[in-house]
Amino acid sequence: MILTTPRGIALRFALTAVLLVPVLSLSGCNSAPAKPKTPLVGWRHITDFSGRGSTQTESFNIEATQWRIKWETKGDTAPSTGTMLVMVNSAVSGRPIALGVEHNGNGKGIAYVTEDPRYYYLVITSENLDWSLSVDEEVLGQPKGS
Repeated sequence: MILTTPRGIALRFALTAVLLVPVLSLSGCNSAPAKPKTPLVGWRHITDFSGRGSTQTESFNIEATQWRIKWETKGDTAPSTGTMLVMVNSAVSGRPIALGVEHNGNGKGIAYVTEDPRYYYLVITSENLDWSLSVDEEVLGQPKGS
């Protein structure tokens, strides 16, 4: 038992200080946890293709699981009579992977492909249209200061 003598008061003060200092220092760490920063998404250009009529492209390597095909069609003289179909194929097995674009007439857009990294090629089936394609793969980064 600690008495109210000068020695007891000093001992009581010392014990209080020893117990309170860690508690007070921990209470300063009670700030809200930092929010995880959302990764920045960028795009790395891989290749371009253009033409009129049907063709099979050369193969290209995609190292990401997300990539895109930016496409544009022009030159349709009678509205919506021109057609373009873009099939994404594996250059490893030759099998079709996904339908990339199916469009009639003049237009433009972006088709996103989510597949495993590998070599691909495109099969373009087109009539009465000039077409152009640009292939980009997703690149993730971190904001500065993370």
